[in-house]
Amino acid sequence: MLRFGRDQGGRPIVEGRVRAKVERICQRCLEACEESIDTQLLLGIVGSEAEAELLPSEYDPWLVSDRERTSTLIEDELILALPLLALHDKEIDCIPQEALSAGNGSIAETAQKRENPFAALADLKNRNHQD
Repeated sequence: MLRFGRDQGGRPIVEGRVRAKVERICQRCLEACEESIDTQLLLGIVGSEAEAELLPSEYDPWLVSDRERTSTLIEDELILALPLLALHDKEIDCIPQEALSAGNGSIAETAQKRENPFAALADLKNRNHQD
């Protein structure tokens, strides 16, 4: 919800909150994941960069032209509020369900059965200490 008005100094402002749910590709598993965006904004409406420099520090400038649309403002704020990387909230959400029961055992059992590449080094180290 956005509120357009004027502050105590008579400056035109926009204040409010922008919320949305967006679907992006998780960078961990490359599957779709839904992210919630919730951002507060307090903007001073200005017509030039010189006016933007005069705004108090609590305002972010919104430089508008004759035909600026509110939808552009909302889109820009949503893009700015997006996390840098899209990731599922929990890593377990990234593991496909069929992988949890694939093969002869669980993922944990398969990982335990896999040979440790450093086991040969450990054997050599133990032999050297015994000699």
